[in-house]
This record gives sequence, structure tokens and C-alpha cells, in this order.
Amino acid sequence: MARGAHAYYGLLGLRYLPDPTEKLTVKVPAMDGFKEKWQGALAGPADEVHVGLPGEYTQAVLEGLLVSADHPPGTLEVIEAAHGLVGSSGAFFRRIALGAAAILWAADEDLETPPTTARLRQILLQ
Repeated sequence: MARGAHAYYGLLGLRYLPDPTEKLTVKVPAMDGFKEKWQGALAGPADEVHVGLPGEYTQAVLEGLLVSADHPPGTLEVIEAAHGLVGSSGAFFRRIALGAAAILWAADEDLETPPTTARLRQILLQ
């Protein structure tokens, strides 16, 4: 996401599995060291993008996913991630997680209206 002369980069893939329990379990796995470079990343030559989520971003992702107290029970798991060496930060990954949670927990009818896109942009550019 470009913001002036600076571009932010991050990718999170989530999987939610409903469960009849009364709690939400969140799994945010961290990687150790650098994994392979992602050649097809949208960042292009402006950043070096690697697959995985660095350990220093896991707490930020967890906080972003759990901001809303209104979520159904089940298991929410980060199953894919990528980060840029230049354009990623804990603060930006928190915003990505917050935006993903807003979409995930939104009512179906809310996803079909343009304000969802505007709200996501607002969350990411905070």
C-alpha cells in the first residue's frame, strides 16, 4: 500500500473454522530466520519480500485480530504470510490483521457495500 514516497507491504492469509465451544482460539505461527524470497510479490523491485511472518510481528497480528470482542467461537489461524524487509512493520501487520478481522466478522450484507472498501483503506492508512 503506497503512502507518499513510502510503500507498506504485508500479506496475511487466514482460516476460520467454527466450533461449538464458547471461545475463540487464535493461532499465529512465527518463522525463524528468513524463508525463501517471493518473486511474484506486488512490492516489485521496491522491496525484498520473504514468505512467512517474523516473530516480532506475531503479537501485533494477535492484537489486531482480537481488537473486536464480537467474534464467534472457533479457531482462527494465520495460514499464510509474507513480509517486506523495507515496507513491513509490526504496526502495519497489526493494521492488516485489524482489517482482515473487520472483513471476517462483518455481516454478509455489509461486505457488498462500498463502505467496506473505504473502511479497510481507513484502517490500513491509520
